Amino acid sequence: MRVIINADDYGRNPTINQAIIDAFEHGWITNTTIMVTMPAFDEAVEQAKTAGFFDKIGLHLNLTQGVPLTENIRGNGLFCDENGEFNGKIWQCAKMQFMLDKTSRMHIKEEMEAQIGKYVEAGFPQMHLDSHHHSHTIYSVFQELRPLLREYSIKSVRLSANIHCVCLCKRIYKTLYNYRLRKILPCTTDYFDRCIYIKNMPIEKYENAFIELMCHPDYQEDKLVNVGGRNFEVLSKLLNDERIELVSY
Repeated sequence: MRVIINADDYGRNPTINQAIIDAFEHGWITNTTIMVTMPAFDEAVEQAKTAGFFDKIGLHLNLTQGVPLTENIRGNGLFCDENGEFNGKIWQCAKMQFMLDKTSRMHIKEEMEAQIGKYVEAGFPQMHLDSHHHSHTIYSVFQELRPLLREYSIKSVRLSANIHCVCLCKRIYKTLYNYRLRKILPCTTDYFDRCIYIKNMPIEKYENAFIELMCHPDYQEDKLVNVGGRNFEVLSKLLNDERIELVSY
C-alpha cells in the first residue's frame, strides 16, 4: 500500500505553519497544500524553503473562508458577505452546487485562476491541487475548474473521499466525480479520506492501492495534534506496518 499523508491549510496562520513544519520533521506527513489567500502565505513559502519541503507543496484552493484575491467575487452575495469575505454559502445551497448564473461562473473562475496563478508564480514544482472544505468537488465549481487544470498543466487533483461509508446518493455522486476527474488527470490516487479512517482499512484489501490521507496539524496547549482526528502518535504506529510505503505526489 502506497500512502500520502497530506497536511491541509499551510499558510493559514503562523501557528498552523509551525505545526506543519514540525509534523514534517517528525515524519508524520509527506505533503502539504497551501492557502495562497491567507495572511501567513509569504511566511509559509520562505519557511518551506528553509525546512526543505518546498517541492512537497500543492495548492489548497480556497472558496469558503477569508478574503478572495479578486475584486469581482467580493461583491457577489452568493460567495461573499458584506465585508467582501467568503461566506461558505455554497455548501448550504443545493442549487448553487449544481447551477450558477453566468456572472457567478465568471467570478468563481476568475478567483480560482488568480489562486492558481499565485501558486504557479511562487514556483512550486508539485502542481497538485485540493481545496478548503472540498469545494473543488462541487459540480458547479468543478465545471469552471476543469479548463484551468489543463491550461495550467496541473498534474494531480484530490479525489472526493471514498473510503468511509456515506449514503447512497453521496456515494453515487462521489463515484461519478472521481470517474470524471480520472478522465482528465490519470495521475490521481485510488482512494482519499481523513486520517481517522486508516484504522478501518484492512491492509489486505488495499494492499496494492495508492491512498491519500488528509490531516490538519495544529498546536493545542503546546501539543502538536491532528485537529478533528486521531493524534499523530497513534497514526505513526499504524504506519509502522512494513506493508505501508509512504510516498508523495
